Amino acid sequence: GVPPFAGFWSKDEILAAAWDFSPVLWFVGVVTALLTAYYMSRQVFLVFYGDARWKEKKGAGEHAPATPHESPKLMTVPLVVLAVLAAVGGLLNLPEVYTLEHFLEPVFEDRLHALGITGWMQVALGVVAVAGSAVGILVARSIYLKRTEPADRFEPEFLRRAWRFDESLAAFFGGPGRAFASFTSRILDGRVIDGAVNGVATLVRQGGTRLRVTQTGYIRNYALGMAAGAVLLLGFFVLRTGLV
Repeated sequence: GVPPFAGFWSKDEILAAAWDFSPVLWFVGVVTALLTAYYMSRQVFLVFYGDARWKEKKGAGEHAPATPHESPKLMTVPLVVLAVLAAVGGLLNLPEVYTLEHFLEPVFEDRLHALGITGWMQVALGVVAVAGSAVGILVARSIYLKRTEPADRFEPEFLRRAWRFDESLAAFFGGPGRAFASFTSRILDGRVIDGAVNGVATLVRQGGTRLRVTQTGYIRNYALGMAAGAVLLLGFFVLRTGLV
């Protein structure tokens, strides 16, 4: 965020409020602004300047290399509008103008409080913040545009890998997540779900094996079974009648 772009004015207000609360927070904000200016300038220099890196040799069986092209108007027009507002929108909140000063006051009126710093102090803080952003832009320019400094000098491996944030996140959440997935695969899925399905199949198979011995093919065995069933039914009805 550098003047006159809108990002400067919003950043300047945030830094002024941070200084009013704690100079330490203000310093952290200035360092963050420097880093933001550095990596955003790095992105601009890598994307829009230098050699075209998409021109690669076409190998056997490969598709033609991708070629950048203009986006359709459905995407371009909104981006142009946003770019114009980003370039000049901050001018609406210039000191002594403050067109947007009371825009959200009805919503946040009970939370608003005046800053405890003077106008000149706020200007000085803004100059320091702009100087920090300028340092970030110049460093990125010397590395990625002019190629006068090696990137490793300002971007050690720890920073190039985003403070190893992704690795830490994967280790913290991925470790327990993999353990839980392994548990559900071995215990819940392997023993409970598969065990229930296989248990029903085993029960049916063993039941069929037990019942199969009753099918001998001899009529006398079937007649004996029918007679035994008739005796059991007769005994049941006799006992029931006697109890009644």
